[in-house]
Amino acid sequence: MVNISSLRPLLDREDVILGLDAYGVIYNDDGPFDAIKGVFHYCDQHQIPLYMITNNATQSITDISNKMHAFGLPIAPEQVISSGCGCYMIDDIQSILFEQRVFVYGFESSQFYALQAQAEVVSDPEEADVMVLAASLGTMNHHWYKRVHDVLRDRPTLPVICINPDHYIKNQSGFKPVMGFYAHQMAQQLNADHWVWMGKPYPLFSALVRHVLHGQGLDPSNLVFCDDNPMNVQQLMDDLTCTGVLISDTGIAQKFPDFHHPGMFQLSNCRV
Repeated sequence: MVNISSLRPLLDREDVILGLDAYGVIYNDDGPFDAIKGVFHYCDQHQIPLYMITNNATQSITDISNKMHAFGLPIAPEQVISSGCGCYMIDDIQSILFEQRVFVYGFESSQFYALQAQAEVVSDPEEADVMVLAASLGTMNHHWYKRVHDVLRDRPTLPVICINPDHYIKNQSGFKPVMGFYAHQMAQQLNADHWVWMGKPYPLFSALVRHVLHGQGLDPSNLVFCDDNPMNVQQLMDDLTCTGVLISDTGIAQKFPDFHHPGMFQLSNCRV
């Protein structure tokens, strides 16, 4: 990997686009990282299109936008490419959800993505035609994990879509398991091989990013993408032939000490 001290040399190109992961790159539980406002300001000054490219399906894109505004980081909902957006922007996924009864394992705001696919959201997993796994549920996670697990055990052909494949985030206590960890655990327990994985580092997510950027008249190969998971960076680099930057010190990159990619850049924290 190529160590750099700033994003600025990568952004000094014609038609460049900047894509930032959310948790571990822009912010953590303590709020936004110190240097990130400078990145947003630089993009605004130089008219560089800026996107949040995230597996956060806990909140709707509007709620994510509002959270960013509260941080003093203005980003519009249409600049948020959440893995959840695949529910209504990727035809192969929308066709599974359309006019189906869907249980969303997540928060109320997580239901936005299924509703956009014109699904009927139900509150009881036993009533579901499709399961969408969006967000782990804190102190209630064990309860809902068991209920969903038992339904899928008894109905093994039920369609399942995981819209946050992330296994961990890094907070003050260390590495905290999140939705993807529990989803992969459940899939292994149930020997399920038909589930749909929508998010980084899966090709369907790369297709989503391509779809959004093309729809806004942008060339995905001009993207500079920053993430704290090297597998996510590598997948987008491979699928979009874009520039990848691993953010090494503020997120989960430390879980991949042996990872190496000769064409990837590495930066300790996101700054210009």
